[in-house]
Amino acid sequence: MRTILPLIVAVCICHGLSAQSPTLKKDTLQLEEVVVTAGRLPEKRTGVPVQIAAISPQDIRSWNSQTSADVLQQTGKVFVQRSQMGGGSPVLRGFEANRVLIVVDGVRMNNAIYRAGHLQNVITIDPNIQERVEVMFGSGSVMYGSDALGGVMRFSTKNAGFSKDGKTAAATNAFARYSSANREKSIHADLNIGLEKWAFLSSVTLSDFGDLRAGTRDNPFQAYQWRSSMYAARISNRDTALANPDPAVQRPSGYRQMDLLQKIAFRPGPHTQHILNFQYSNSSGVPRYDRLWQTTNGKPDFAEWHYGPQKRLFAAYTLQTTQPTRLHDEARFIASYQNIGESRQSRRFGRDTRTTRMESINILGFNADLAKKTGAKTEFSYGGEWYHNNVQSAASQNSISTGSQTPATTRYPNGGSQMNFGGIYTRLKWQAGKRLLLVPAVRLSCVSLDAKTTDARFSPFFTSVSQRNVAANGQLGGVLDLSKGWRLTSAVSTGFRAPNVDDLGKTFESNAADGLTIPNTGLRPEQTVNADLGIEKSVAGRIRLELNGFYTWMFDAIRLVPAQFDGRDSVVFDGGQAKVLQNTNTARAAVYGLYAGAEVLLNRHFSASGTVNYTIGRDVSAGVPLDHIPPVYGRLGLRGTTGDKRLAGEFFVMYNGWKRLARYSPSGEDNLQYAIPTQGMPAWYTLNLRGSYRLGQYVQAQLGVENLTNTHYRVFSSGISAPGRNVIFALRGNF
Repeated sequence: MRTILPLIVAVCICHGLSAQSPTLKKDTLQLEEVVVTAGRLPEKRTGVPVQIAAISPQDIRSWNSQTSADVLQQTGKVFVQRSQMGGGSPVLRGFEANRVLIVVDGVRMNNAIYRAGHLQNVITIDPNIQERVEVMFGSGSVMYGSDALGGVMRFSTKNAGFSKDGKTAAATNAFARYSSANREKSIHADLNIGLEKWAFLSSVTLSDFGDLRAGTRDNPFQAYQWRSSMYAARISNRDTALANPDPAVQRPSGYRQMDLLQKIAFRPGPHTQHILNFQYSNSSGVPRYDRLWQTTNGKPDFAEWHYGPQKRLFAAYTLQTTQPTRLHDEARFIASYQNIGESRQSRRFGRDTRTTRMESINILGFNADLAKKTGAKTEFSYGGEWYHNNVQSAASQNSISTGSQTPATTRYPNGGSQMNFGGIYTRLKWQAGKRLLLVPAVRLSCVSLDAKTTDARFSPFFTSVSQRNVAANGQLGGVLDLSKGWRLTSAVSTGFRAPNVDDLGKTFESNAADGLTIPNTGLRPEQTVNADLGIEKSVAGRIRLELNGFYTWMFDAIRLVPAQFDGRDSVVFDGGQAKVLQNTNTARAAVYGLYAGAEVLLNRHFSASGTVNYTIGRDVSAGVPLDHIPPVYGRLGLRGTTGDKRLAGEFFVMYNGWKRLARYSPSGEDNLQYAIPTQGMPAWYTLNLRGSYRLGQYVQAQLGVENLTNTHYRVFSSGISAPGRNVIFALRGNF
């Protein structure tokens, strides 16, 4: 198989090159047609001075991604870490978790308890109803405020469509999919009913994921195996360690998820539209496999450890207008509400007590974004936003034998936490010359936090806190179109991230070895200075080459370090002795790297593409590597289709380079315990095939095989092995 596949690819490329003829000159990449929302309102990609990745709904359907984390990873431009199968923590330019921003339908999703470690929240976004997914790389603080240090991920769901001829129009899309690696069974359906002035869109996705099967063929560089030799089971009211009959199956890792969406749109005239947007995501318990996999003295450390159910409720009203006024040519106003429910349940092996910690976050938000052309060469966009977060935290310990319940220490202040994010911004697009576009922007942000605790066990460390942080950020970007298809982009900007409830108010002991994290009410915002330079080359509309370099200087960075309380480096907490840890603004860091990408239209039937990402991060103040920095990674692909578009296929390679031991951060966030202790994380690559065939006008069948060689590998910093050979079959219909 390994020798045949490259030969097939070579034959396809040769066929594509030989098939070219003068009649194909109109086949171009049409890259200038791409519309993005880097400036919060739609604009052409060619006017954006920073790196952007735009993912179309056609890509999402073709990739058959199970979650939105998989969608991001499939681009070859975003690195994704996983601690469990029901997870996926995107990394943008070496920044992860609460240092990258997620936006859904124009509403910020990051909340007051996003942590600095690895996050799974992106999987609550249904990829199957997305109209467009965009990733803006580099600091987005000028347009989006706090948290957007590494970039912004924007998810835009499909809009309800109106009737085009005044008659009632109905359209349905549906699919059913099965994947062998985790026995995935997913079904999706969306129905659009369009009238002249009203439109309704309903969507539902149900997914059932079984335990994930890893590959059985060891990576050739691998000296360490991540086999699942045992798992915990409750038999006759007693915890029992059972031998895993199939060590390639990672037990337990499966879960279920439901995603719902309802949109109602009203169009009273040609320039105005009102949209009601409801979304709901709910999961079963999601096993935290990296904890359940750990053993001591031949027994599992935990009998139970899972997130969830994990719930996300989203409701928004949007007013869009393109009716010109003195204040704007186009405008969008959004009022939103979110309710997030998260929980953690854990019980050590052989113990009777299950600990449950629950967080509920209610978020109210308002956005206003406006744009106005003030001349033939200038356009202003401006606006503001405000979000209020109310965090409630509760915890209990329950006896699984008697059912008795006692209070437990909460993860966050049990008296409640309030956090507000506000800001105003303005951005100018100025055509300074025939080929030069300048894009300056400024923003003023204000972030406040108030929290208190009434738990006597916390009171020695923390009673209440009140913070107010104000930040002014700016950006100067430019786009220079040169002759012969050359295009240069550059941007210099500043960024900031205000401490949130997780940074500032958390009292948490994961285990005695890790220590007790206590609050630091004097934390300051993290700040960055960023420089981006991009070069693009287009050849006859058939070849596009892109090279982006970036450098980020970070100061007042927050990191967890050993500390003292009342002059002691350890304290008694919950009946045990624990060393004291605390978040502090002690780090200065530098993050820099390169991205290179290429797209080649070989002929009307074949195209090829490739990406490579290289990032270096250094904690300058400590003289050690920075955490969350991925190894070299990327993607290579060859795509083909028949002339009538009925048959399409793709061969692609996903790859990661070595993450050597010398480049691991000593902070613990890189999870060295999941790598080879003396070497780091081995390099890997996967060979993958997929294709589709249209069965008539309405039905399409898809078949794919990922990880053809069934290689057993882990992505850097991940606590679960990646899928082994995975056969995917999907049947799609649109009516």
